[in-house]
Amino acid sequence: MSQADAKQALQELTGLTTPDGWTVGEVLQRASYQTGGAFSVGYLATHGDGRKGFLKALDFSRAVDAQDPVRDLEQMTAIYNFERDVLAVCKGARLSKIVVAISDGALEVPKAPFGRVFYLLFELADGDIRRKTYLSNQIDVSWTIRAIQHIATGVSQLH
Repeated sequence: MSQADAKQALQELTGLTTPDGWTVGEVLQRASYQTGGAFSVGYLATHGDGRKGFLKALDFSRAVDAQDPVRDLEQMTAIYNFERDVLAVCKGARLSKIVVAISDGALEVPKAPFGRVFYLLFELADGDIRRKTYLSNQIDVSWTIRAIQHIATGVSQLH
């Protein structure tokens, strides 16, 4: 399997359903100002009860053609497991400024490494602070103070 085949498999999740009833929707294209997701692809997801979510599909394709694939895979799985574990701790904590993970798991995709694509599923956030700051020419003082207060509250809730 080549890295290109593995990456292509990651683009083919639309229409698949997770074991807990979430249907994978359209892939989200990253804008130039968006960061994060070094080895993931984002999708919108919907549940049969009408909830909307964000599915983060992990992209292990980089390890396929790496100089040391085992080391790369170890690093990527450690990051995935750390994020999954932190989100599990936060799940029942009623954190108002933290996006909560709904579930995690794997979808069967024959062309993907291991025949599966691993994912984390989050509640859909209200917005994207990077989008607001990048696209707005006028960030006023009140918005800045409110954003700092929300960030401080989120950090406090995590501690």
